[in-house]
Amino acid sequence: SHIVKFIKRISKDDSKKFILTSRTNILNKAYRSSPNFQNENIRNNEFLLKVENLTDIDKAHILYNHIFHSNLNPNYIDQIYLNKKYTKIVSNPKFNPRIIEFITDNNRLTNVSPNNYWDYIVKSLENQEEIWAGYFQTQADDPMRALVFLTVFNNGKINEDTLKEAYNSFLAIHNINLGDHTDKSFNAVKKLVVNSLLNRNQLSTSSFEYTVFNPSITDFILANYSHDTELITNTLRALKNETSLNFLINSSTPFNKKITSQIVRTIQTNLFASVYDERIQAEDWDYIILLSLLDYGGTQNDDKIISFLRTLMITANVSGSKLRELCELITYFRDELEFENFDFLFGFIEHDINEYDLESFLNFIDEFNITDSEILVMTQQHVQTLLENEINPSDIDIMIGDYIEYNQSLFDDGYEIDIDHEGLRKTIIEHIDSRINDFNESTIQKLDINTEYIISAFDADDLARDFLENQEPDFDRDDYYFKSHSSLNSSSSDIDAIFER
Repeated sequence: SHIVKFIKRISKDDSKKFILTSRTNILNKAYRSSPNFQNENIRNNEFLLKVENLTDIDKAHILYNHIFHSNLNPNYIDQIYLNKKYTKIVSNPKFNPRIIEFITDNNRLTNVSPNNYWDYIVKSLENQEEIWAGYFQTQADDPMRALVFLTVFNNGKINEDTLKEAYNSFLAIHNINLGDHTDKSFNAVKKLVVNSLLNRNQLSTSSFEYTVFNPSITDFILANYSHDTELITNTLRALKNETSLNFLINSSTPFNKKITSQIVRTIQTNLFASVYDERIQAEDWDYIILLSLLDYGGTQNDDKIISFLRTLMITANVSGSKLRELCELITYFRDELEFENFDFLFGFIEHDINEYDLESFLNFIDEFNITDSEILVMTQQHVQTLLENEINPSDIDIMIGDYIEYNQSLFDDGYEIDIDHEGLRKTIIEHIDSRINDFNESTIQKLDINTEYIISAFDADDLARDFLENQEPDFDRDDYYFKSHSSLNSSSSDIDAIFER
């Protein structure tokens, strides 16, 4: 209320301006808790500055000002100036004023020598845990953190309706501290996290999507909460989708070991106990396939996975899109399964199949010696569709221009075109034959791919016409090189000028 009164006084004095800077989450709390702020329409004069909108020049100014006011020992400052390393800080995708304040804080460098200062800067930029720890764990409350957990484990972005439903589910199944008696509804809490921990992006008139405010927030969450199996389990239970399971799988791969296999195994056990029956009843086969894929082979959950596979294989009219993942599980547990037929595959191959999954399925057909004529016909159609779609110069790397002679007419805007149809046709056939050789040879022989049928879908005249229409006008490459590099040099020079001592 004191601030509101002060703003009123300043607004009546044309000789003065009042600028109040604040972190968004703090300002949001003020709007939420103070009727005075709401009644005075202070938000009409709000200006939101997003880090992603800063130019390199803006970032250079921020870095320089922090250095200038930091009381850093000159020996530390020299490390930033050495070989113009300040440009690496400015161009770092994780640049954030908070991290710049952190790395130039003289009080934090007690145990960092000047010779190790640059390594300290690089490490701080890449691993911003300490920056978010103070804010996330002390300034945010449990409902705010819940929205962040849900967004992070939904692979960093989530539709507003999905987030709202997941948030309400999370409050019902997870024990959290609601703190004070202020409104904890989704609409109230979202205002506190937007532009501080999450971004809210408008996709259409009535559709919004939330993303993490900074990629380092995801790193912080995984580094500090990946051991909390109950939290992650309930987050995934609230989300109820395949995206969250994929995120968990990707976060525990050997190349991205952010969550240990033991933790993943525990989460998988918890999910099998809490959502398995519900997902089976809903016939959500893709979800259970991914849940099984979290961890298998010599684990306590193998029996549950085998039971699931047996159920799927005898259920009529199953349908899903996780064909490759299903084949992987069946191949591993083949000795525990009985194969009367492969009818359960129809619902997985009747939809579009990407190239990666198709190659995997061709190997599966070979390994299990599948001879079902309907499955083979459907697979043949998928292979031929893939090859037909590849009859495109940009996809098959054919230089259409090598097979076209054309001269612009002197009397109109058209072209006189002479196409080497036979040469172009021969090259495309060679490409198709080469691509067929990339697939499982034994299965391809069963499918009897019709190369001539694929070629019949190809029209050399259309390809030539598309090629000519997509040609860019000639330009002076030397002039382009000079202008583009001059621009870069100018930007670089401007940054150097800021740091000139």
